[in-house]
Amino acid sequence: MTRPTILIVDDDEGFRDALAEIFKDEGYEVAMSSNGRQAIELLLGGLRPLAILLDVMMPVMNGADFRAAQLRMAEVRAIPVAVLSASGISRKEITAKFGAVEYIPKPMSAQTVLTFIERCRPPRTAGRDKQDP
Repeated sequence: MTRPTILIVDDDEGFRDALAEIFKDEGYEVAMSSNGRQAIELLLGGLRPLAILLDVMMPVMNGADFRAAQLRMAEVRAIPVAVLSASGISRKEITAKFGAVEYIPKPMSAQTVLTFIERCRPPRTAGRDKQDP
């Protein structure tokens, strides 16, 4: 059975690495990108993560521009996104710039992010569990 992948899009390498360790410890695969352009390239290359954790302010392509591009791509527009920001931006501003996303202000607890990821997982059914090796 393939483990679900989480895509972390943040220009802070230390933050990405810390989040990646949390997810790996919980049994997830992790893909990482330092800006929105790289993340779009991963999605165009076929990456289909369970969820995307997205920073607001990044070089090359910021979070809002990434989200706009994601929404234009039919095959990935439904992937859940959580916007992570230390900028003090309000939930109202996040909704205006990013649409229907989760907003998690930095700093946040590991449990807050894991709770979001767990909500993104499809429900398990008895029939599906029997098919898993």
